Amino acid sequence: MSKNLNKTLEENSIYDNVTIEDSENEISLILNSDLKKSVMIVEGISDFQFWENFMDKDHVEILESIGGKFQIDSIIENTKNSRIFGIRDRDYEEIISERIFLYDYNCLEIMLINSRIVFESLCKEYYFGSENIETLKLNVFKELKYLSIIRMHNSKEGLRIRLENIVDSCYENNKINNIKLIKEIERRIKEEIDYKTKKKFDDEFLKEWNEEEYLNFTRGHDYIELLTKIFNENRERIIPKIDKKGKIHYKETKNKEKCVKFIEDDARKFFNFEELKKTKIFSLVSEYEQNHNLTIFIKE
Repeated sequence: MSKNLNKTLEENSIYDNVTIEDSENEISLILNSDLKKSVMIVEGISDFQFWENFMDKDHVEILESIGGKFQIDSIIENTKNSRIFGIRDRDYEEIISERIFLYDYNCLEIMLINSRIVFESLCKEYYFGSENIETLKLNVFKELKYLSIIRMHNSKEGLRIRLENIVDSCYENNKINNIKLIKEIERRIKEEIDYKTKKKFDDEFLKEWNEEEYLNFTRGHDYIELLTKIFNENRERIIPKIDKKGKIHYKETKNKEKCVKFIEDDARKFFNFEELKKTKIFSLVSEYEQNHNLTIFIKE
């Protein structure tokens, strides 16, 4: 169930055979060994790394779900104990459970990107283009709209389209080429998308989305992948330098290319406790903490 952060996924291949029953037994051992301790289950290693900065480690054990969000749902449903709760991506679902908390908007990464401090800090560090920061932020959402629509229908209707790592296949000059996107999907499913399904995508694409819809329907990893590509396309920076005679010289520098993981890691680092307190998920978990007389968050 859980994975030590010092171990890599390869080193934890033993977890491939872990069952839900094994996970539930591990949780029972933790809860029975310390009656003041709670167990928090999260989806992945990035969630673990995010929450460990804010949780009281003496009172909360954070476990990573090997089976992702579906294992979280099963364990919470099967384990009737207020000292165990789960946090997971919303994706395109609404979960009704007192002990499962959903990130604001689509997922953790979108919650981070929506923080003004996080986005401005990322741009200050990595973006040397000419576009206004707020405009850039919105334009990345807009570029991903067609893909987000496909993801939404894929999830809700069980279309079973493989969409992993697809941004790279349709990226072109700081943009997503939607024609290439469709061709890549058809290449993957080995047939043309039928007219009715394609029309459904196109009709939704023509509708205006408000900010809330972009935040709710855009997958965070897609967003950071496209943002990283834009950062890497605009790596040149002009630095003014004054010599001993007071004359200004301009030097052009180029930063090294960054990978998606690097940007995701920095987004987590820029997101502090004050930013967390502004979120809906913090309010909900804090209310749960108070109602069940638990100690979850660190006390400042």
